[in-house]
Amino acid sequence: MDNILASKYKTAVRPYSKAELGEFRQNVLKKYKLSDINIFHTQCDHKYLIKLNGKKYLQITEDENYSKDNADVGNCSVCWKIFNTENKYKKMAKDLAKEYKDIFESKTQKNHYEIELEKLFYNWLYQRDYS
Repeated sequence: MDNILASKYKTAVRPYSKAELGEFRQNVLKKYKLSDINIFHTQCDHKYLIKLNGKKYLQITEDENYSKDNADVGNCSVCWKIFNTENKYKKMAKDLAKEYKDIFESKTQKNHYEIELEKLFYNWLYQRDYS
């Protein structure tokens, strides 16, 4: 596999409790060192969590004029990543960003598929491609 976007979803082999799913999600947040600050870019409509102690995180936390929810700070990391994705995967990247935004906005308990999609999204967004 030459790109994370080419990976296939592996269905859950058993039902998971809400506690297990919550733990899975916490592991995703911890693995990618995500903060609790939501970034929403009005021009492109992308929404995501920023990295803890990253450039945008420091900019928001050091300036009391910024809101910690739906801050529109700097350039959009999702747009940058889509722009820098190989052409054959650009549509998949755009679809992933759109589907993640829909899940991100949902206030309900996340299911296995949604947590795996979140993991894929942040893996794609924040991991470097070494291919």
